[in-house]
Amino acid sequence: MNALSRHQLAHPKPAETILGQSAVACGCDAKLHRPVMFETLAGPGLLRACMNCRTVTCAEARGDDGRFTGESSTVYFQINVADEHLHWLAQWPRVVVQQPPSLWHMHQSWTRSTTLYLPAKLRCKTPEQLEEQEAQLIIEQHSRSTRDRLLNCGFPKDEPPASLPPSFAHFASLWADLQLTPQSDPEHLITRTRGDSLIAAELLMQRSDAESQLGNAVSEGSLDVALLMLRATSQSLPWLEKALIELLDAVPMTPRENMPDRIQKWPRVELALIIAIEQRLNSMAMTTALRAFMRKVARHDATLVNCLRITLRELEQFTRPS
Repeated sequence: MNALSRHQLAHPKPAETILGQSAVACGCDAKLHRPVMFETLAGPGLLRACMNCRTVTCAEARGDDGRFTGESSTVYFQINVADEHLHWLAQWPRVVVQQPPSLWHMHQSWTRSTTLYLPAKLRCKTPEQLEEQEAQLIIEQHSRSTRDRLLNCGFPKDEPPASLPPSFAHFASLWADLQLTPQSDPEHLITRTRGDSLIAAELLMQRSDAESQLGNAVSEGSLDVALLMLRATSQSLPWLEKALIELLDAVPMTPRENMPDRIQKWPRVELALIIAIEQRLNSMAMTTALRAFMRKVARHDATLVNCLRITLRELEQFTRPS
């Protein structure tokens, strides 16, 4: 334990509870602890649960990452949460998130992580039992949408408490999104998709007019909405490739003000390339469009050219449709 951790333990803030090396206020094996719904919380807090005794704790991690001392250390301090709020939050599933390696240097949120949802009522006495349950759930949740997996796992039936702290606002937003259906107002679904709601994007892609909704988003310049819609589906839709090519064609070559060697819409292009790889779109039309776009962007954004090369190389690994 380094000097900072020792100081924190010796001088806690008034009324603070020191948890030490464990983020959950229980005596169970730390291998049985899992995050509640989200891997981390906005603000100074982690919400974690024990899969054995089902204790749920909100904690703050403090310590030293070892950047200057060469010795990393983390100490958890319990954050008091009102019983009403903790009871509601504890009903959300626990999660296991696996982050695959990136194809190129990109924001972590762009990498499609594999999220496994564990029902709040699940109880495992040993890490081995938990591993067995997780392996079974991986099979059961394979190819299901995020919404379907959450509906199957269970989440709070009651509305979020009115006084829920802002640091838990994303739980309330997710609860509201789970009340939506494909028949909900499409304008509201689009608004929520614009707010990065994967659930709303999934619902838009389940609508009978999904293709026209996507086309409208592209024609109106709402590329963020179109990209999230495209990425929200795991189905191989017959018109998805055409939509992705049209989306790339709609990207202007306007330079970014604070990055003169990059085009303004480069994040949208990179997401489009990621979708092409995830959907394994190794068709003649797709690769031809990518090569044409590479020539178009060559004088404007060398970084994107490299991403396009990687995309073409990745697509070559997949069988080309006949």
